[in-house]
Amino acid sequence: MKIGFYPHVKLTSKIIPPGTRIRVQNIIPHIKESVVGYSFDDLKDCKVVIFQARWLPDDILLAKQLHEKGIKLIFDTTDPHWDTENYDPTGIKRKAFDQLMPFINVVTLPTEKLKESFLNYRNDKDIEIVPDNIDLDKHKETRIHEDKVDSDYVICWYGCRSNLDSLELARADLEKLGKEFNLRLIAVYDQGYKDAEGKLLEVMPYRNLKLMRREWDDYITIRTILESDVVVNPRFTDWRQYKSKNKSNKAMALGVPVVEEDFYGIIKWLLKSKDIRTAIGKEGKEQVKQYDSKIIAKQIENLADSLVNKDRGMIKQKKKIAVVTAITHNWDTLTDPKFIDKDINYYAFLDKETEDRQKSNIWEILPIYYSHFKEPRMIAKTYKVLTHKFIDNDILVWIDGAVIIQDSIQEMIDQFLTGYDMALFKHRLRDCAMEEIVASAKNKFHAKGEPPCIWQNQLNKYKKECMPSHLGLYECTIILKRNNTKTQNFMTQWWAEITTNTATDQGAFMYIVWKNPKVKINTIEPGDSRNSKWMVHREGEGRHL
Repeated sequence: MKIGFYPHVKLTSKIIPPGTRIRVQNIIPHIKESVVGYSFDDLKDCKVVIFQARWLPDDILLAKQLHEKGIKLIFDTTDPHWDTENYDPTGIKRKAFDQLMPFINVVTLPTEKLKESFLNYRNDKDIEIVPDNIDLDKHKETRIHEDKVDSDYVICWYGCRSNLDSLELARADLEKLGKEFNLRLIAVYDQGYKDAEGKLLEVMPYRNLKLMRREWDDYITIRTILESDVVVNPRFTDWRQYKSKNKSNKAMALGVPVVEEDFYGIIKWLLKSKDIRTAIGKEGKEQVKQYDSKIIAKQIENLADSLVNKDRGMIKQKKKIAVVTAITHNWDTLTDPKFIDKDINYYAFLDKETEDRQKSNIWEILPIYYSHFKEPRMIAKTYKVLTHKFIDNDILVWIDGAVIIQDSIQEMIDQFLTGYDMALFKHRLRDCAMEEIVASAKNKFHAKGEPPCIWQNQLNKYKKECMPSHLGLYECTIILKRNNTKTQNFMTQWWAEITTNTATDQGAFMYIVWKNPKVKINTIEPGDSRNSKWMVHREGEGRHL
């Protein structure tokens, strides 16, 4: 299947902006059949065409022509051009977007924050998060860190001239560090530009550290990172939080620690020892493998395939109810339901290792392309708790990967969710969140890699807040919930509790239940999550208590 790319600038241009380099140039070599085009004749034989930040009148006309020919269109961008409050108060780009969007099938964006911004603009388009990638073949080298005695420690910042003000977020801390260390700051950016008032856009000098400015290009940036001890990538906390971390990923791929906040404290710690910087750099180099351009290219191919063949969950007709599961590292076997409700979507999130080995005629496979977690249970738990971030059906039913559906889910919902926000089975062994936390700490799967202080601190917190013991306990293997603001807020709080305490979730769930008395929860009965009319648990797989 031929995929067309219509990039923001021609790839033969002398200067290619980072967005085009990352989201087009890096991707094309890994697409089986692709073409870069700038006209209808160039792109008319494609099945899917990606408009990369294109919305001018000629672009809208081209989109209309391609759309009328039946070609599926993806609009890709890294900035909120539609945002008239912050990004473009003139509203000119917003008007162009209004004309372009009727021809677009899917919008691809690099971050959840940018997705939120787009949804504030309009919510009638399918949106796919496609992270900024990194060409790891160009980032094979690794910085060899050294302790410095007489020479300067090198701190690097790089970016577009329009982001120079982000560096100012670190200025005070860098000046403070400059009083304690011999520091040299190398700033790499596109120079020679002026603002609307004719003032040159440049990094201003520092009092306590040396400043070197370098003209930006990708090669110079890579060489500069490789001579740096630390990279700074200050992150805004206002509406500009939408930006991706591609600059951080670039440094991490080369084995250089990146600091995004608390510059004084973290950089001072990093400069203590080459061993610290080497260890952090090694960890970062491993983390960014998930953003390899080869992996992201595969995601784009799958998305294009889903648009053309209409056989992926995002494109299939959305129904009111969705049953959702997730399996990673082949932890469980994806089993087709024994009873299939015709008015329900069945979604299964699988990582590549699992997807390559498991197939289904019922479940719509949604690939897990990357995760910030190393533990398989935490990767799957992301979809369990934050289901609403990925699936927007009105009612969501979560089942763990080891659960087999035996009877009508629709009947289960009608019986137990009517008049309630959520419904779960009671725990078959315990009725106390605190006892559940202690029991889970003794489980080799639940407590894997967690020091005792994690769950001990959690217990102390609950006791200090006077959470009652024997308040009741639900099994979170199966969760029926309405996808509304009330349950979304509940799940967000639950996720915060899981990620800041022990990863076992049932004790934390009851803490959030106690904190949210207005969330109405019903009990599913008779039976429990392992054995009931509706579902059974496949023994011998998954976790065991």
